[in-house]
Formats: sequence, structure tokens, C-alpha cells
Amino acid sequence: MKRSLLLLAMLAFISGTLAAQSARDFYNLGCDLFEAGADYDALKVLSIAIEMEPDSAHYWLKRAEVHFSRFEEDFASMDLDTCLQIDSTLAPAWYLLGELESSLQDFETSVAAYTIALHYAREDTLKGAAFLGRALSSAYLGVPLDTLMYDYQQALGRYPDSAFVLSSMGRVYADSGKYARGIFLIEQALEHSPESPEALLAMGHSLGKMGDWEQAMVYADSALGYSPMYSEAWILRGRALLELEFVVEALREVRICLKLEPENPMIWRNRGMAWLLLGKPGKACKDFQMARELGYEILYGTADAKIMDEACGTIPSE
Repeated sequence: MKRSLLLLAMLAFISGTLAAQSARDFYNLGCDLFEAGADYDALKVLSIAIEMEPDSAHYWLKRAEVHFSRFEEDFASMDLDTCLQIDSTLAPAWYLLGELESSLQDFETSVAAYTIALHYAREDTLKGAAFLGRALSSAYLGVPLDTLMYDYQQALGRYPDSAFVLSSMGRVYADSGKYARGIFLIEQALEHSPESPEALLAMGHSLGKMGDWEQAMVYADSALGYSPMYSEAWILRGRALLELEFVVEALREVRICLKLEPENPMIWRNRGMAWLLLGKPGKACKDFQMARELGYEILYGTADAKIMDEACGTIPSE
């Protein structure tokens, strides 16, 4: 059915019989195709709508959204620029820009975009999403805990039963050393959604922070039971194996992680640590360098910097 609609739309466009079809018709069809998972076809139809009515900010925004879903960040960025030139007060466009910049690890720009989205947003749902996005990005910028919690609380007020919001708050508290508060929030998340991979991962992450790597691995396994391709759970499982000194097994997990998410710096860091435990500083150094190139210290801090520097310093110069 969707394919038939697409063919009719393309034929109308090619034959020049657009009088019977408005730009809004093509826009609506593009939205339907996108929701049906036909993102490539949606791009074609949305491009027709844009050509017919290039001054519609909403059309550019929807095409940017489709590009972003396809990991086409450059195209999404160009469409968002055009959208915001047409209407600089369009809150969903600023929100999407925040999502885009966060995915590119430009957290300062991301936080600024979410803040502008909040300024213009009128719908509670969008406000909640923007508060959550700003909190998640701000965590990488060393923002004080109280400031982070304000945004999380605002998001929670709009999504009171959200396992993701509760577990995210719990992880932040655990990362700050407030383990009891963090565990309490994650337990609440699991009460609402006992099968939530995010909540299970958050519990494992927090227990690992407390040094209980055996239980951390149990929760990572539980998360993978509900979401087998959940890369963060594989990473946590590998980290747990490493901390428990099952080094060979940890290296095996790293291979899986790299297939799922080859540009995640934590994976390269973990493999570097495994090589160190096996007495291979040369291999460790290469992985540490890759981790740093991918932004490890921006995302996770400099706690491992000395270990990384020493590993590379042990390599004799040629």
C-alpha cells in the first residue's frame, strides 16, 4: 500500500500533474512512509513537498528527522539550518539540533540547543524531552549535581513513571558517590518496568561502581536477555569480566562490542586494560590511543590517564 502511494506520488511529480496534489499531501505521505519504516521513500516524497513549498520550516524539519534516523548527520544538519533560518522559534527543531549535537559529542552546543527548545516549547511532552536531553548532555560538562537534578526532576514531573528517567537519575547519583540514593531510584525504575534494559544496566553500572562486579555482570546479562544487541550491556559485561580478572573472556566480549559499536571509546579502553593484564603494553597503548582519539577523556574523565600514559611510555623508541 505504501509503495503504491509512493509510485503515484513520483509519477505525479514527474508528469507535472501536481495541481491535484498539494505540498501538504506529499508531506503527510512522507510522514506516513517514515512511520511505516520506509525512510528512504519518505525522503523522496518529503523532497517533493520541499520543492513545491520551500518556505515551510516543518517540511525541512521532518526531512532532517528522517536523515537523523538514518545516521546522516551532515544532511540532517543542513536541513535543520534551513529550517531555523525560516523559523527560528520552532522548538522541535531546536530539540532535534540538541539530539544531533549530542550524538556528535558536542555537548556544549547540545545543551544550548535544548535550552533554546525549552524557551520556545509549549507542549509538556517536548519540554520533558528537552529537560532530559539537557541533563544527559550536561553530565559530560561537569555541571554541578544540583543543576543536573533540577533538569531530571523537571523531566520526571512530565514522565513520572519513566524507567529511563529514574534509572538515569540513579546512575548520576551513583557516579557522584551517592550510592544509596542512586540504588533507590533505580529500584523504583525496576518496580515500574522490571524488564527495562536501561534500568537493569543502570543497576549493574551502579553496583560496578561500588565494586560488586559479580552482581554487575548478573544485571548486564539480564539486560542482554531482553535486548541482545544492547551494546552498553555488552560493554559492562566485558568490564566486569576484566575487573574479575577473566581477561581472555573479556577480550572475547570486546570483539562482540567492537562489531556493535566500533567507535565507542570505552570498548577500546577496556581492551587496552586487558592487554596490560596480559603483559602486552604495546597493544594496550594502541588501544588507549584509539580510545583517546574517540573522546574517551571527554566522555569519562581523566582517571585512567596515568595508566594510559605509562603504558605508552613503556614502549621503547625505535
